[in-house]
Amino acid sequence: RRNELIHCCLYFIAPHRMKQADIDLMQKLHTLVPLVVVIAKADTMTELETTQYKDKVRDKLHEMSIETFCFWTVMPQELSQLEASARRTPPPPTHHDLEIRSLRAANGRLRAQLAHVVGDAASEDATPEPSPLDEHALASPPAFEPLYGGRPFAVMGAAQSARVYKWGIAHTQHAHHSDLPVLRDLLLAHGGWKLLKEEAMIKAERYQTRDADEEAAHARAATSIGAAARSAASRRRQWRAKAAADATREAQRLAAARLPPARRCWRPRSLWKPLALLAWLLSLTLAGLSHLELMTTRAFAAQLQLDKATLLDHLSAEHDCWDKLARTEAQLQLETAELLNRLGAEESCFRFPR
Repeated sequence: RRNELIHCCLYFIAPHRMKQADIDLMQKLHTLVPLVVVIAKADTMTELETTQYKDKVRDKLHEMSIETFCFWTVMPQELSQLEASARRTPPPPTHHDLEIRSLRAANGRLRAQLAHVVGDAASEDATPEPSPLDEHALASPPAFEPLYGGRPFAVMGAAQSARVYKWGIAHTQHAHHSDLPVLRDLLLAHGGWKLLKEEAMIKAERYQTRDADEEAAHARAATSIGAAARSAASRRRQWRAKAAADATREAQRLAAARLPPARRCWRPRSLWKPLALLAWLLSLTLAGLSHLELMTTRAFAAQLQLDKATLLDHLSAEHDCWDKLARTEAQLQLETAELLNRLGAEESCFRFPR
């Protein structure tokens, strides 16, 4: 199974000003992966501007509670020593330097010949040829012994470490031209890689735990919503049965009260009061039942909205899963086609002519 753990995220910000979009994106990234903030094109600023900008970025990250990867406890002192030792290494020669060196050597030889012919002491003014630079300056090992062996271009570097421009050659592995060696040693030396991997694993476990907790919370919410809906339906049935029983008892009581005693004669004028009371009670009961039905309908509509939102969440998650499966299937098909092509090429290579 392929390990998809992301160990580090190098986030490059623009010089002089940090954008709000960078802050928003870093707020989402720092909980998922170890974050290392790098100022891109820092050579466009002076040392004072760089220091002030670093303090501003550090304060802004602390204000927004954005966690960045801490290399080691004694990092500033060792970093200064690393930069000092790297700066002491002379830069590699360029075409311009070689041309100037050859011109100076030719000028010195001409002056020496002129002094020999004239008999003057002009040989003292001859400029000696400067000593060649150390050929092993670029091949020297990093200040900290890296974990990737003796290949300086294996990690965080291309096979070709130099890029030729019209104005000279830029060496990515030299401290005078690039901060890449310092960043490489910070990340991969003196236990830095181990700390980086441990922090990446911790953040990945936290993300997986949080995802599992969210799924469990959604399941509990769906269960509680279903139980609440069943309880509301049961209460509605009980209220309707109770209202019907109360109406039946009230009608029986009114019917019994409406019957005159045996010793009294029946008079039609005495019937309007019980009938009016019965009509009032019936209207009151119907109004209560209508209000109860309205409240029940509103509760059921709210429950339907919650069920709809939950169903949409599940459908979105299922759609994401299907997309991921489709991408995986496409990648497998590409790998299968590539493997078949390789097998066909190998079979054609080993096929003997008839």
